Amino acid sequence: IDTLIKYKGRIWGMVLYAHGMPIGQISESSEDSFNQATLITCVKKQDFKLAKLYLMQCYSGYQGNVSILWNELDKFIETRKSKEPEKYKGKWAERFGNDNPIHIEIGCGKGNFIVGMAKMYPDVNFIAIEKVEDVIVMAMEKTVAAELTNVLFMDMDAEKLEDIFEFGEIRRIYLNFSDPWKKNKQAKRRLTHKRFLDRYKAVLKQGDYIWFKTDNKALFDFSLNSFAEENFKLENISLDLHNSKFEGNVMTEYEQRFSEQGMPIYRLEATYLGWEDNRKKES
Repeated sequence: IDTLIKYKGRIWGMVLYAHGMPIGQISESSEDSFNQATLITCVKKQDFKLAKLYLMQCYSGYQGNVSILWNELDKFIETRKSKEPEKYKGKWAERFGNDNPIHIEIGCGKGNFIVGMAKMYPDVNFIAIEKVEDVIVMAMEKTVAAELTNVLFMDMDAEKLEDIFEFGEIRRIYLNFSDPWKKNKQAKRRLTHKRFLDRYKAVLKQGDYIWFKTDNKALFDFSLNSFAEENFKLENISLDLHNSKFEGNVMTEYEQRFSEQGMPIYRLEATYLGWEDNRKKES
């Protein structure tokens, strides 16, 4: 990082080798370490353009949780990440090897929520979707550490849901602390905008639910209106989740931080009224 600052304007290319640290951590020659996100932030602050970031790992001094079966990063990712997910459309039960219900989280971040849910509900299959691949690797590592077999990952945009899943293939969708896209002209990017709600309806089983959480009051208000305008029924609405009677809440990384700051968390459950409500008492 010091080198980036010192030679700003003179560096035209970099190759970074990370040695002997857990995935996502970078070791310096001083034996100090920092998270790769810190490096990315520094690169951008120094007005460098980041073309592509490759995660590289030497396992001779590895300190993470990957077992010897995953002694190469590519193989490690291969076990958890679904490549060419389009070919599994309508066949995700085959991919998991069972007929358990499938829940998806859109925007899994570093994986605290999806790992917590997979531990709590071993008879549910979970798919974590995240656009940022280097973040998803951190979530993958947590699933391996927890020895979970009911979680898969995809690095993709939620706009492609209909290319990946058949109608009725998904039993629940989790939207946790999505980007609020604060400007009015960015409203179409919000994951509770009509164009995304239409995609959710196209993959959810009739009568099943979207669970939504956020710390952003403006996004929550927008979402209440968006769901209502698109004929969704809303249930279990909370304006302060952590001081409510809701049980079994699994917190995300953001939620933990916001909770410690005393910020209220907003939550709701939504199902499309165009369907018959046939949900079962299952998670």
